Amino acid sequence: MTLGVTTSNLSESSLPLGSFSTQYTTSDQQSVENSLKLSRQHEKPVENFSDFSANSSTNHSHNQPQTQEFSALPFMTQSIISTTMKPLQNVAALQQTEVPHPVGYIHSPTVPALSPVLPIPSRTANNNLASNSPVKTKQYETTGLPIILDGRSYEPEELISLIQRLRQDIRGYTDHIRWLEQELSQTRIALNARDRDIDKLKSVLDQKLHNNVSLLPTYPVTPLSDTSRQLIMHNKLNVTRVSPTSRVAGLSESVLQSPEKLRTKKQGVSGESFTEQRLSGLVHHDKDIWSADLIRDAISNNTFLKHLEQSQIEEIVSCMYKKQIPQGCFIIREGEPGDALYVVSDGILEVYKESTLIGRMEVGRAFGELALLYNCKRTASVRALTNASVWALDRRVFQKIMMATCLHKQEENMKFLKSVPALKDLSSEKMNKLADVLEPVFYEADEYIIREGELGETFFIIKSGKVRVTHTVEGTDETQEIRQLSDGDWFGERALYTCEKRSANVISAEGGVHLLLLDRSNFIYLIGDLNEFKSKTYDDVSRSPVGVISTSYQQSKGYVNKEETVSTSTTAQTILERQSKDSLSFTEIEKDDLEPITVLGVGGFGCVELVVWKKNRSKSFALKRMKKQHIVHTRQQEHICSERKIMMELRCPFICRLYCTYKDNKFVYMLLEACLGGELWTVLRNKGRFDDIVTRFVVACVLEAFTYLHTQGILYRDLKPENLLLDHKGYVKLCDFGFAKRVGHGKKTWTFCGTPEYVAPEIILNKGHDHSADYWSLGILIFELLTGSPPFTGTDPMKIYNVVLRGIDCVEFHPHHISRNASALIRRLCAQNPAERLGYGRCGIIDIKQNKYFQGFDWIGLHRGTLTAPIQPVILGPDDTTNFDKYPKQNEVPPDETSGWDIDF
Repeated sequence: MTLGVTTSNLSESSLPLGSFSTQYTTSDQQSVENSLKLSRQHEKPVENFSDFSANSSTNHSHNQPQTQEFSALPFMTQSIISTTMKPLQNVAALQQTEVPHPVGYIHSPTVPALSPVLPIPSRTANNNLASNSPVKTKQYETTGLPIILDGRSYEPEELISLIQRLRQDIRGYTDHIRWLEQELSQTRIALNARDRDIDKLKSVLDQKLHNNVSLLPTYPVTPLSDTSRQLIMHNKLNVTRVSPTSRVAGLSESVLQSPEKLRTKKQGVSGESFTEQRLSGLVHHDKDIWSADLIRDAISNNTFLKHLEQSQIEEIVSCMYKKQIPQGCFIIREGEPGDALYVVSDGILEVYKESTLIGRMEVGRAFGELALLYNCKRTASVRALTNASVWALDRRVFQKIMMATCLHKQEENMKFLKSVPALKDLSSEKMNKLADVLEPVFYEADEYIIREGELGETFFIIKSGKVRVTHTVEGTDETQEIRQLSDGDWFGERALYTCEKRSANVISAEGGVHLLLLDRSNFIYLIGDLNEFKSKTYDDVSRSPVGVISTSYQQSKGYVNKEETVSTSTTAQTILERQSKDSLSFTEIEKDDLEPITVLGVGGFGCVELVVWKKNRSKSFALKRMKKQHIVHTRQQEHICSERKIMMELRCPFICRLYCTYKDNKFVYMLLEACLGGELWTVLRNKGRFDDIVTRFVVACVLEAFTYLHTQGILYRDLKPENLLLDHKGYVKLCDFGFAKRVGHGKKTWTFCGTPEYVAPEIILNKGHDHSADYWSLGILIFELLTGSPPFTGTDPMKIYNVVLRGIDCVEFHPHHISRNASALIRRLCAQNPAERLGYGRCGIIDIKQNKYFQGFDWIGLHRGTLTAPIQPVILGPDDTTNFDKYPKQNEVPPDETSGWDIDF
């Protein structure tokens, strides 16, 4: 809305800027009043000066009345009032703004409504307004003429004084808002401290509940209700902050982190131990073409099973057997252990969750695939709505298929590699690594595999088929066939020596050819320059615990010199000898000589208690107590016996020491070194995330433990913050060796075990795994330490496994939490192909230590124990448990178990 203002007999120069003279007609006055009513209702401020001046006229006549157009919206004074209700940043911005000459009217609870008072601006003044250049108050010049506002006259000085009072009011509002924000911040800190205490108590309850409630759903459930979805969103918006009274120093401030991500501990899972000795013949079951295609389609449409190789799928199709399900009968019952995969062949099946129907499955649907990996409880029931039939595959058969196909592929590749004269003298360990990176490829008939003159970087072995070798006749454009190659032959071997131009063409013959490909970069990474091996033996270097410590630095660029390496070895040897002598007396401690203090932790198998030695109360230990019946029920006898055997032999400053073991009819016991700094998981949960300084130190300690273990041919397989303890100096020690296994060098194992968020793809797919699986978990650990949660998460293990199989490239890396060097290290450790992971090459873990992420790290100080840890726990004595969560005393008395599997305890 605009307002017409009549002026007469006034020139642009007759009045100075700031002088006012107005005349109103009756219609104009009515328009003004309407404008005022409308503006008071909306109280909408003018946001910039150009809105006011854009329609101003600059043409004036001395003899003829001239009408100027001005916006009837309230101007800057109104904006000052309205902004007091806006966010603080708007108020702050307004306080820095020069207030222009008062024009328009003011509507405020403390200021009477003003009638429009419009100046007759000169062209210069109008241009200033249009360009948002305010006129400073000190430049105002008045003629003393009164300003008529709502029938009352005001002097310009009064308006200026009024604006100053409004500014004071705004400052008052600003101070009050800041005070309220401080109160709100203090309240949030108090609430977050309370939430952390609640989370600690919940984590204790969750450990108990986990023994009875499975978190392994196999079937899809109905969509969330709106109420449930709102509750989840509410939980995601809750954040935790660092308590200012934290006892741990040297950590970064917490980020916005959902408590749900760190509230509960991650649980490990394991299948039955499976070895090559258990691999026997597979039984095939006849089926028609339609049924075979049905099973293939069901597998290809299943998120997990579609990752299997074609040869494995064909074996699964052949080995599945038919099972009839009468109407109303259950094929799966909720809570019972599962051991088979099913594909619906005929009929309709209903899925029930806690007696509630949640869905139906028809012909061609695969279900129960999680049971193929390990013995888990079914989380839903499946009943036949009609007479139905299913194709079934038992877990044992699936494991045999996966192991047999992988071993056959490995043996075949090894045979091809050994037929190559340049490679036949390589050690079995190196040969196994090369066999893992051989890539199968197929070329159609008459396709060029190699072209004469191009640079060679690839070596080929013919698996099946034939190729023609040709070259260009000198001085002509014609090609001449030299010879033909067939099964077992190879070509392009000079690419492993040097990157030079190809001297001939290689073309696939009729029928195509299947090749095994090995590129030079993988060969150099895994083996090194082949020329180096011509004058060397290929036997593996002898290994020892002390040798690990000394050799781990010999090739560390720029970190240590030869003299430092020797002194490090001597220091490490002294430490190990001293620890060995100190522990001799502990091996003779009787169980009755131990006095329980409190519970340090609980788990599925039992609990861990802090105990003191009655003969020397300054010595405390951690006594791990495990229920024998539960171990037998979950078929974990081999894992427990392996844990005891391995830990009794370990002597490493970065691994928790096992002194001795006990047993009775109900429990087996392990007397362990007490690390009273607490669990790293607890510190991470309380802090939200760590910075690079803390993360580097933690990972360095883990690397030292891995160096020691891998040198002895031991796989750890259960790395996570929950299994890392802090000693009195803040150094990190590896504990809980329930999934550890001694496999030797260059060999693989097939048992499914680990924590879902940390297991490597080859474990999930049952391809067999070696120490490269530990490097994968190391990359996951770095990600979790820097962000507060692992990169692969899900509502149930099967969903987590499916995300893991997509690869690390599908994960978003937050640049504010993960630096460029850390991101690059994680991606190399979590390469989908195990042979391409950092640390798996010929230099081993040295490659990881020399990574840019560890540039400048004091490895020597870490070994000597002189490097100050960034986490400094406070420990008041041998019985101080304040760094651990509180757990109730475990009084459960299990039944006797006397089968005798624990004879070595």
